[in-house]
Amino acid sequence: MSVITWGLLAKSQIDNETIEEAIARLIAVHNEDETAHLGSGQSLQSHKASEIIDHVVASIVADKIKNGEITRSHLSPDAVVLLTENFDKGNIIDFVDFSSSTSGSGYINKTFRISHVKTGTTQNSVAKIYTLFGISGNMWYPTGNLEFAFFYRIGEYWGYEVQPGGEIYLKFGSGTNADMGSSSDKCFGLKLEDQANGRIKVTGFARDLSDLSTLVLATDLQLTDDYVFLIKKAGSSFYFYINGVFVGEIINSISGSVGSPYLTHVAKNPLAGSESEGQLNSFSYYIPLSF
Repeated sequence: MSVITWGLLAKSQIDNETIEEAIARLIAVHNEDETAHLGSGQSLQSHKASEIIDHVVASIVADKIKNGEITRSHLSPDAVVLLTENFDKGNIIDFVDFSSSTSGSGYINKTFRISHVKTGTTQNSVAKIYTLFGISGNMWYPTGNLEFAFFYRIGEYWGYEVQPGGEIYLKFGSGTNADMGSSSDKCFGLKLEDQANGRIKVTGFARDLSDLSTLVLATDLQLTDDYVFLIKKAGSSFYFYINGVFVGEIINSISGSVGSPYLTHVAKNPLAGSESEGQLNSFSYYIPLSF
């Protein structure tokens, strides 16, 4: 008696398609269905929604990452300095060689990883550090793009135990003033201002000589917490981010150049009895070298 393999049997008495052929046909239809496994609870949907997608160590290679997709917010403060033909990208963690000055009862601590500035309670006391960038003109190039990221911690005792009113400035510009710049300055940056009850108001600013534009970005930042303040310039627009979240935009018509641009970290105490304290842990930048 001959034996017929199960898969070679006809599917039914009225359909000569074999079971094996039917299975192959249905698998082909499934493979061509671009929506397969995307339903709720199904494998591809679960894969897309997983917080962590595990792969074999070292299995992700560079050619799988689109050019320009990795930003500094995804790099650690210890990331290496990257140099390309047209851009300067760097990370500053050594503040020892920065210039510094104090007035009143100001205090400065410059170390390999920390720029710590603090005022006393004397009115108008100032503590600041600053450095001169060797690149000029880039900051006000009308169509030029650049980024600055400040890795920052607000001081533990900043005005909280005494009268509020302390101020911190993180700025890049033509001067190192302890404010948003005078009518002869070109600068942009952040002002952190101590409010009542431990609230910290953050204002972004951009000044082109006498034209000063400001925008309150966020409130209720916390003392002793760490923040990443990111400023992106694209043409005449300045975009501000706090911990990777977009918080505001300033549009300021800019022109001309800056012969000697400075990065400045400054604490100022405009009120008697208050004080200001902050810690810059790292600073990253992205500056065009040519236009």
